[in-house]
Order: sequence, then structure tokens, then C-alpha cells
Amino acid sequence: MENYISNYMETLLKNFNPINYYTFWALVWYILYKMNIIKLSPLLIFIIIFIPSTYILIIYIKYSNDILLIYIFKILISSVIHYIPLIELLIKLDIKSYIKLSNIFSLEAILLNLVLVNLYFTYLNYNYLDVNKLYEHIYFTK
Repeated sequence: MENYISNYMETLLKNFNPINYYTFWALVWYILYKMNIIKLSPLLIFIIIFIPSTYILIIYIKYSNDILLIYIFKILISSVIHYIPLIELLIKLDIKSYIKLSNIFSLEAILLNLVLVNLYFTYLNYNYLDVNKLYEHIYFTK
């Protein structure tokens, strides 16, 4: 059992490339925002990825055959990566910043999202990758 977990984690880390996952791009934006390098809030991107990430997580919870430790690890990591930034950004929206809500859903934020999505799909096409297979691999392939 311990050997299985060790081999699984070693294979996962060897084949894992975070640039292949759009969540990574969202997290980079979130980190840059938290460091005050980018002024545009990444709330919109986390709202956009909320439904697909939740769907993938529910499917994983329902159909996974992973051993308990890996199962819990994947659920925890996915939840932290997808929901903690979203919750933190939503909590920051108080009455005072409601006026600034137009900054969150501004034309600049929408354009930045579109640019990121286009860059992401261009990157995947250039590397002959399929987004569905990538996420299926990270959640369901051992």
C-alpha cells in the first residue's frame, strides 16, 4: 500500500505540468493580485471556473477508485485551489467595495480573461493537448 502511494505520487509529479491547467493560470493571476502587481481582481476568472471545477470534483467524488489517502488528497487540493481564492475574494466584497464591483466586471477584466483563455487554448493546441483529457488524467488516470 505504501509502495503504491509512493509510486503513484512519483509518477504524478514526473508527468505533472501546471501550465497545462487553466486553474494554474487563474492562481498566477490571484497571486499577482494579492502581491498588488495586478490591480484587476481575479474574481471573474474564479467565477468562470467554478462550475467546471465543481462538476469535475463531484464526478471524481462519485466515481473515483483511488485509495482513501489519494482520494482525500485530491479533494483537498482541488478545494483549496478552486474555492479558497473564490471565497477570499467574495468576502472582500463588502458594502464599501460594492461601488468597485464595476472594476471586477470591467471591460479590462473581461478582456484579460479572454486573452488568458485564448493563450491557454493556443498553448494546448500548439502542444497537441486536449483540455478534457488533461483534467480526466489528473483526476481519474493513475
